[in-house]
Amino acid sequence: MGSLAEACTVIRRLWTETEPFDFDGTYVQLTGAFCNPKPVQRPYPPILIGGRSSATLRVVAEHADLWNIPGGDIDDVVRRSALLDRYCAEIGRDPASITRSIHLPVS
Repeated sequence: MGSLAEACTVIRRLWTETEPFDFDGTYVQLTGAFCNPKPVQRPYPPILIGGRSSATLRVVAEHADLWNIPGGDIDDVVRRSALLDRYCAEIGRDPASITRSIHLPVS
């Protein structure tokens, strides 16, 4: 999860920063990183993260624009969504800023 969180940070910076930057993380180290051309979508393409674990939801709260949960048990989905709300509150993010979706198998 730490690697995913760092990757989200670096990707967003590559998409938005106009000057080269250095990044010295635990998993990613970059010197003079720069992305050009920038994405067409503004301010950047939405970041979608899928999953249900508590660790994943912490990364979603910090970095994602969209969250998808592989579903089936709607009670678990409700609990996980409430947990995401709590993680957002802990970092001062509006939980409504994250679009939520569920993957439901159909047979």
